Amino acid sequence: HLWRISNDFWDDWSSLKAQFERAHNWENEIQPGGWPDADMLPLGRIGIRGEVGDDRLTHFTHDEQRTLLSAWCIIRSPLMFGGDLPSNDAWTLSLLTNADVLAVNQNSHHNHQSYLQDEILAWTAEVPGSRDRYVAVINLSDHERAVQLPWEAVDVPAGALRVRDLWAGRDLEPQTSLQVTLRPHASWLVRVSR
Repeated sequence: HLWRISNDFWDDWSSLKAQFERAHNWENEIQPGGWPDADMLPLGRIGIRGEVGDDRLTHFTHDEQRTLLSAWCIIRSPLMFGGDLPSNDAWTLSLLTNADVLAVNQNSHHNHQSYLQDEILAWTAEVPGSRDRYVAVINLSDHERAVQLPWEAVDVPAGALRVRDLWAGRDLEPQTSLQVTLRPHASWLVRVSR
């Protein structure tokens, strides 16, 4: 079953930012066969016959679009595209077809908010059949932020860990702590393994 966690969701940052608290309120209900529905993905060309705004491209920046899809994947929201597929651009198509990112939505469990302080938010999920973790780190602020945290702060066991950037599709150097610099409203979605 799935259940809506909000009213209709559209393409503005304040609405996206508010979804994180709603998702956190429902995280204990995320389970096989149960998904919190954060509403459609207002990406690409939207508003063609919509009730909010005219025919337009999404108002979300590229960073916000990645944050949106990273969030919907790690909270295991159903991924219902709200744009016009025939008039998609290459950027939107790259978001919707990233297999590593989509795997977070389709194959993870124990998805939960693991960190929130000074407008830095993290969600963590386990990868079934392994000791790996998915971690999404989100900069909710309007300023660039350097984030440095022990892995334990986001519910990842300590140690020298291999980190795969899921959006970039590449492995990073092993990291003994979480270290990333994020632009305003940007996010970092990784798979962490030993």
